[in-house]
Amino acid sequence: METPPTDTPSPAANEPTAGSPADVDVEKTGESSPAEPSPWSRFLSTVARIVGVGGRGFASLYRLSSENAHFLRPVLNGFVGDQLAAEGQGIHMSFRRGGKNVGVDALDLDRRLVGQGRTVVVMVHGLMCDEVIFCDTRFSSTAPQSPGHGARLEQNLGATVLYLRYNSGLHISENGRGLAQLLQQLVDHCDDRLDRLVLVGHSMGGLVIRSAGYYATADAHSWPERLRTMVLIGVPQQGSYVEQLANLAAFVLHRIPNFYTALGGAIIDQRSNGIKDLRFGLMVDQDWRDRPYDDRLFMERTVVAPLPGVDIHVLVGTLPDDDESLVARFFGDGLTSKRSAMGAAQGQTPLRSNTTYRVFPGRGHYDMLVHPDVGKYITKMVSASLDRRGKGRT
Repeated sequence: METPPTDTPSPAANEPTAGSPADVDVEKTGESSPAEPSPWSRFLSTVARIVGVGGRGFASLYRLSSENAHFLRPVLNGFVGDQLAAEGQGIHMSFRRGGKNVGVDALDLDRRLVGQGRTVVVMVHGLMCDEVIFCDTRFSSTAPQSPGHGARLEQNLGATVLYLRYNSGLHISENGRGLAQLLQQLVDHCDDRLDRLVLVGHSMGGLVIRSAGYYATADAHSWPERLRTMVLIGVPQQGSYVEQLANLAAFVLHRIPNFYTALGGAIIDQRSNGIKDLRFGLMVDQDWRDRPYDDRLFMERTVVAPLPGVDIHVLVGTLPDDDESLVARFFGDGLTSKRSAMGAAQGQTPLRSNTTYRVFPGRGHYDMLVHPDVGKYITKMVSASLDRRGKGRT
């Protein structure tokens, strides 16, 4: 910004010598010398710099928000998606292509299911997310633009990668049953052109995948025969301590005889059924149907057995670099404890020869979605599983 003109003489015309009275007067009175901008000029320059930086910051914020506007609806559905669904406004489970819901017949599978493309990978996002997180890493301000885990699998393995979007505010078992039916539609449509199936789930998405396996077995679906590999990334298989703390807070607030605390408890209780299911990692209808559990701090849950003949790769993140510390064990990746992600208790994940575990120290819950080391590991393990398990039906 240009400095406003002043009537003061040029410094060269009246420059005082060292030790002169003029030099002493400036020092004593604190007035600006002719060589310095006036206080008014300095103020205007400061405002201009602030406005300039703020303008650039607002522009960057607007650009970031517009690029990630697709997250708004999934976030809202994650919070109150069950209520939106009851009003006919919730997200409907569907495969996604070109930013739109598409049916199985619109996935261009006739062209894609050739060669290595006959292996189909289905990516299932977590709570309050959508399919874009698996395409690239642009949503993260801490990661450079790079292929997401789904895009990496497609590039490196030549597999056909399909992306799913669902209402994460619904019960996990409702989404699990819906996924089981959708996968059966996919297999029926592709028939023998679909050779092998791989399922990749992050957070709640991993529970939805496991629930789908449960209902596929119960309903005698055929798609598990094609399933070769399952990848579980930061999945709260024994429940999320964050939801457990939220439930405990509501439990306590409801029991304090005060209008405002009761109101706080009522507000917390408005969180969706999907979030509440994360308290214990519920994957089956009977664990919540006809059994109110808003006030329950502990409850039994149905053990979901793994599908036979499927390689399971469990990926666990921890915020501390020391993954054996107490902080890592309890807080894990920030949203899922290490113990819960490992799923060692109540048979939620089998400790068998075809199950592998990998801990990524220093990686938070969403870092697991963008870090290239995680993506490379997933690609490596999926490739090894497919080579080991061989082809599907011939």
